[in-house]
Amino acid sequence: MSQAFQRILLVAAFAVLPAALTAQVPAAPAPSAVPPKPTTEAVEGKFLVRVRGLGLITGDKSDAVPLLGLPADRITASDVAFAELDLSYFVTSHVALSVSGSYPVSHDAFINGTKIGTFKQTSLTARAMVYFWPNARVRPYVGGGVFVAPISNVDLVASGVGRFDLDTPAVGPVGQLGADIKLTKRVFLNADVRYALVKTTLTFGVNPVSDLGLNPLTFGGGIGFRF
Repeated sequence: MSQAFQRILLVAAFAVLPAALTAQVPAAPAPSAVPPKPTTEAVEGKFLVRVRGLGLITGDKSDAVPLLGLPADRITASDVAFAELDLSYFVTSHVALSVSGSYPVSHDAFINGTKIGTFKQTSLTARAMVYFWPNARVRPYVGGGVFVAPISNVDLVASGVGRFDLDTPAVGPVGQLGADIKLTKRVFLNADVRYALVKTTLTFGVNPVSDLGLNPLTFGGGIGFRF
């Protein structure tokens, strides 16, 4: 074998050897990606249905009625208790949208402490709520939105004066403080308090008599199921 041919073989061997060694060594596996931590709404569900028992305290604000000799705040309505159904949808872990409603609840109405009849009020609210610690066992929140109170079955008669009516619906802003307490993965206790600024007008025929500030303060609690 000539020296020139030997040199050619030697050069070829050195050229092929790195590629052969590389093929023998297995490639290191790529590091596996860490799966993202699931959000609260993904684990527990985006919806929360609550059934609550509530107490409602009326604001008992009214304008003075000089023709009847009435000073301010002498037209009042009784406090009531009722049940409510609430549905919340969690847009994120921290933000939920909620609607709630009750059946019509009867109030007694008074002028100067004398009962003049009854009327019914339905409590409807739509709110946005912000949760401070959505992953904790106790989850406080604040909310705000709109309170709507359709008024029906008005039966108000003042002796010696005649029959009165109430404008409907009463609409105004509402604020809320509350907390959900986690019992199991999907079951929660709930407590909240709300205050709304709403008024209606007491009328005699087509004539307004007095603006009534219902301004209900509601408080209570119940149980919820998340899914």
